[in-house]
Amino acid sequence: RTVERVLRRAISGAGVEGQLAGLRALIDLDSVTYAAEKLEAIAADEAINEEFRLVALELIGMTEEPDAEDALLELLVSYNPKIKLAAARALWRLDTPNSHRAKVALREFLQSADPELQAQGALTLAEIGDADTPGLTDILLRLRREPGMRGQLADALWKKLQLQRTIQ
Repeated sequence: RTVERVLRRAISGAGVEGQLAGLRALIDLDSVTYAAEKLEAIAADEAINEEFRLVALELIGMTEEPDAEDALLELLVSYNPKIKLAAARALWRLDTPNSHRAKVALREFLQSADPELQAQGALTLAEIGDADTPGLTDILLRLRREPGMRGQLADALWKKLQLQRTIQ
């Protein structure tokens, strides 16, 4: 596959931004194992800008590559809460036997004294459809009163969870 070979060469000589773009293209071409390995290295490298590491984690979740699970589990214990949140979201999207550990990590954020971390944890739990977490509904109800996109997102996710509970 010529396109994949060209992309791999371009990735090897590119900066982080170029690597991320090339790896995203490889995911679209179903070259997910290679892409996931490279993305894992970017996500784990603390010397790389946090923004790029977060993008790498988002992309890992898109690969659906179960072999990425170990790298994500390691990042679930990160001291950086943004990295931990993104790793949990990616792990959940991989849908592996250890995906439930993503919920465990996300539930910790609901106990945070930092309202922003608490909000991000709640939104992510609601996004993955975790209707059973105690306190989640209360946080979503608070967030949905906020003006702007986050309030709208919280409202939509709250309604989704209500519908989910009704169906079950």
